Amino acid sequence: MTGGSQNVKSHALAWCARILSIEDTALAEEILDTASQLAQSEMVDIASAFVSTAKGEFDNALMKLSKIDSPVSRSSAFIIAVKKWGAEKAFDLLKKRN
Repeated sequence: MTGGSQNVKSHALAWCARILSIEDTALAEEILDTASQLAQSEMVDIASAFVSTAKGEFDNALMKLSKIDSPVSRSSAFIIAVKKWGAEKAFDLLKKRN
């Protein structure tokens, strides 16, 4: 991968890992490892949560996201909560939180 700063490369790879976690968790983990070696960022942590979700580690994923205070982490947590509990319960939890 050429061009772009370490942060930009890490961000792009983190997005790839997040998307790939749906189909190929092992490849997503490899890409995530490369992303985290380039730079540690919020997107790397969020992608890590999606990889954890793909491995069935919902609580671990939600714990990782709870440490990040951003709109992206909150929307990611909602996506993972929907996968764990279904849309209705996830939405109820979201309403109680606000």
